[in-house]
Amino acid sequence: MHLRFNGKYVSVQGTLTTPLDNTAASNSTQGPPAILNVISLSLAPLPESRTPTIYDVTALAISGSHPWVTIMCKFSDIADEPEDRAYFLGMYGDTEPGLNHYWQEQSYDTADITGSTVGTDWYTLPETELHYNPTDTGQGTDLSELAEDCIAEADADVDYSIYTGINMMFNSDFDNGWAWGGTRYMTLDGETRIWSVTWEPPWAYSDISVIAHEMGHGFGLPHSTAPGGGVYDNPWDVMSQDRYNCAPATDPTYGCMAQHTISQHKDILDWIPGPRKITIESGKGDTVTLEDLAAPASSNYQMAKIPIGGSANNFYTVESRRFTGYDSKLPDEGVIIHEVDTGSMTVLVPDSGDREDPWNVGETFIDTANDIAVCVNADTGTGFEVTISNGDPISLGLCWLRQQQQANGSWQDFVGYTAMASLAFLNAGLTEDDEVVSKGINYLLSYVQTDGGIYNYYHNYETALSILALKATENTDYTDEITNAANYLKSIQSDDSDDPDYSWYGGWGYAAYHKNIWSDLSNSQFSAMALDAAEVPKGDMVWTRFLRFLSRVQNLDDNNDMPWADGRTDGGFTYSPHYSYPNPSFNYASYGSMTAAGLWGLRLSDVEIADNRVQAALGWLQANEDLNFLSNPPLDNDRRYYYYLSFAKAMAMCFLSQDDAGAWYEGWYDALRSKIASEQEEEGHWNQAQGAYPDTLFALLTLQAQQPLPADLWMSIILASPADLIIYDPQDRLCSKDECNIPGAEFVIDGTEQIVNLHEVEPGHYRFVFVGTGDGTVHLMVNKYRDDDITNTVSKEFEIKNYEILESDVLVSSLIGALTIDVEEPELVLYSVAVDIKPQSCPNPLNTKSKGVLPVAVLGAEDFDVTKIDPASMFLKGVPPIRWALEDVATPFEPTINKEDCFEDCNNLGPDGYMDLTLKFKTQEIVADFDSTQDGDCMVLSLTGHLREKFNSTPILGEDVVHIQKKKEVKKKAKKKDK
Repeated sequence: MHLRFNGKYVSVQGTLTTPLDNTAASNSTQGPPAILNVISLSLAPLPESRTPTIYDVTALAISGSHPWVTIMCKFSDIADEPEDRAYFLGMYGDTEPGLNHYWQEQSYDTADITGSTVGTDWYTLPETELHYNPTDTGQGTDLSELAEDCIAEADADVDYSIYTGINMMFNSDFDNGWAWGGTRYMTLDGETRIWSVTWEPPWAYSDISVIAHEMGHGFGLPHSTAPGGGVYDNPWDVMSQDRYNCAPATDPTYGCMAQHTISQHKDILDWIPGPRKITIESGKGDTVTLEDLAAPASSNYQMAKIPIGGSANNFYTVESRRFTGYDSKLPDEGVIIHEVDTGSMTVLVPDSGDREDPWNVGETFIDTANDIAVCVNADTGTGFEVTISNGDPISLGLCWLRQQQQANGSWQDFVGYTAMASLAFLNAGLTEDDEVVSKGINYLLSYVQTDGGIYNYYHNYETALSILALKATENTDYTDEITNAANYLKSIQSDDSDDPDYSWYGGWGYAAYHKNIWSDLSNSQFSAMALDAAEVPKGDMVWTRFLRFLSRVQNLDDNNDMPWADGRTDGGFTYSPHYSYPNPSFNYASYGSMTAAGLWGLRLSDVEIADNRVQAALGWLQANEDLNFLSNPPLDNDRRYYYYLSFAKAMAMCFLSQDDAGAWYEGWYDALRSKIASEQEEEGHWNQAQGAYPDTLFALLTLQAQQPLPADLWMSIILASPADLIIYDPQDRLCSKDECNIPGAEFVIDGTEQIVNLHEVEPGHYRFVFVGTGDGTVHLMVNKYRDDDITNTVSKEFEIKNYEILESDVLVSSLIGALTIDVEEPELVLYSVAVDIKPQSCPNPLNTKSKGVLPVAVLGAEDFDVTKIDPASMFLKGVPPIRWALEDVATPFEPTINKEDCFEDCNNLGPDGYMDLTLKFKTQEIVADFDSTQDGDCMVLSLTGHLREKFNSTPILGEDVVHIQKKKEVKKKAKKKDK
């Protein structure tokens, strides 16, 4: 072939030496290919769509009615007529086992063969049986001549143009044990096109399953195969072993009935809608419910596809099969996996190598070479739940973890492990509808103690972890248990004295009996994490005491009053203020897991990122972690996976995105994920530092620190107040009433409410900005949704004044449950003021050639006293004023900021009775960078500054518009002197 045709669509003209096309036989391998003698070859236009080609059979999407006609042909030397016309007509029946009923069930009523019929009688062929098969052997028949003669004999009685397919029934075993089906390109009754065709001997039409098989070839379907290449040995597919287990599926008239075909075949015929299929791409994983392929009872998936090595042509398919409908004859119920290679046949991948053995609950298919796993989690009654990992360590780890759950719902009969495991599944998007979660949560609830704690061994750890798991369910039925558990944690915090002699003050030990005698940062960080999840107000004394404890475990002498801390400035954290871990000779030195835990604790206590304590801890991590994650620095392998979780939490709480180019932590999550994935065992667990259970649980929770939130989770922000709402996402994209460029966000005004719906929530730091448009109370409500159901609501009320700009930090996290939203109390970040350039002028012309001054006024009002402003702090476009004064010159105009129109966003009203601050600026300093402006341009100039120190130096901002005028210089003519 010329290279210019390589990969192109072409038009070919020629002659067929064997005019048989795309046929396949029962009890045979693929039929012989046609050979085309090419006469001409040229480029052709692209078709509107391409149909998939599987094993040299092109399958077209099949929908609507596709009627067939049956032609009964007898050889000239054989008079026998095995069945009459009524028999074959009944074969197309609309009820079981009729073929119309069968194909409708197969296609979920997408396709049918309504209108199918039978020729008027048996037609006698012009030749003997031996003529068509001179060697009298299997696969020795000239199928082309046989088809031409049979079809021609019935031509006077049949209008072939109205049928999709032709079933040819013969009165002898003409091909010695072979039946055939496929497609033929023919000209019949004035039409030239492709017809589906089958060649059927008497043994074939005595079992209707064979007719279904050959009609499948007519629709373009290939065989599938069992391991070892047996094309008639796959009992899960009508296109392979259609006569498998006929005893429970035999009709007294039409014999053995066929089972369904496999999901790959249904997919290429376009019978599985797009929303009912899922592809697990490389590096991804998911837990899904696959409905029964034969009779899906809900809108769950019917098919999962797993690309192998990212290939579009080589992949696994996963489906559920049950004893329903025509699948009543299957070997068993379970999950069926096939490997598809579009250049070859689809191969069954059975459990234990036995073609009759499906994958059952508790079993896992693992392809080690391609890092693919399929775990069968549960029988749903109408299908099966599976977890699929395509190189995703989280999904594979959850597979292993699920299989370790005990009958009582626990892991190792330990509340701590059970809480962490339940949290890992909840973080992955599962709910209590999944048995693995509900059983785990019920086990936790069975250990609720009379003191409010939830534990069976380590009181503090287990109660804290249980709070996290219960909170992550977003089930309000557990409100009392969460509240009581939080109160228990508060009650066992050491609180006897803030004196340095009581170094345990503000921390937690392992249980109530450690109160006021022992505290360590490990216990304390989990308590703080749980209290934060339980939404204990940050004004509560428990947080004040905790901050004191944190100060005594940080190696920062300016903040630490412990004697051993003198002269220490590395900023890292140690285990306890009164015990040196791992031994006294370590002398309270900083190390990785505790530094990350301390950093996390500071952020949980609302210490700002800019605070020197946070920055010092980050500095220690920067100096000691090169992002290779080889150890828990400097303790080598000791509690390394515990360190990984603490590090991930610290990074997330400090909003340190791994995508921050050039930062020391750039790529931290990818590096950590890579390290953890490299140490995962083939079965899905980890066993590197503290044992299989703790390592696996810490690994999973670490990996989940940066995973995307489930797609069905979203939030809605509702504001009813005298303020405008602006939302900024972690990428600093905004959504306001004027513009909205956050993906998946919408801004809605409903009466007096402003609503922002965020349908694509991502973990990270959001900012809610409130711009005061009057004095009053702000009513803020944040609703968390799963699909259309509100799972939790956070409400805030606060006061705002006209011109004030308040901002609230909002942390959206996937660390604790599927979606945690922490809305901080709003803080005054800016005061917007009314500014008037060239008071009493509108528009405000600005002559760029002027050598004079530009007057600007900050306008006072009933609710704003300009004497609060520090005039020396004022700048217009970064230029300071040359003088200022107090006088009443103009009336404010709304809005004070976000102006844009020279002729509409201003007024020329005079004094209003309120004192204004007037400032004068040198015009040439203001216009120094106006070279690119054009005459007539409209520009917004910003005035910045702050209030006086006694008013907290609150920043202020105001804007006004100017109309640029660039007057051309005109040379004046000299006057003539009088003579």
